[in-house]
Amino acid sequence: MGPPDAADLARFFAAMDATQDKKRFVHCIANMRVSAFVMLYRVLRQGVPLDEAWATMARIWEPNPIWHTFIREALARGQHQERQEG
Repeated sequence: MGPPDAADLARFFAAMDATQDKKRFVHCIANMRVSAFVMLYRVLRQGVPLDEAWATMARIWEPNPIWHTFIREALARGQHQERQEG
């Protein structure tokens, strides 16, 4: 799998949103994508404070510079979208 992109995150969010009433198992062979995507979902969709969600992710995996950039950009896009919707 290549580097992370916004389309991958959007598909992940759509799948998570569509199955909110069910137990879900998410898996990633390298643990990077799933850790970052779940952390972003918790923050942007579930309202979990960033510090709390980041700490949970950091117990499992510490993002490298590519993932730091992706996460920062996703948070900026997500926060911008929330302001437009609200």
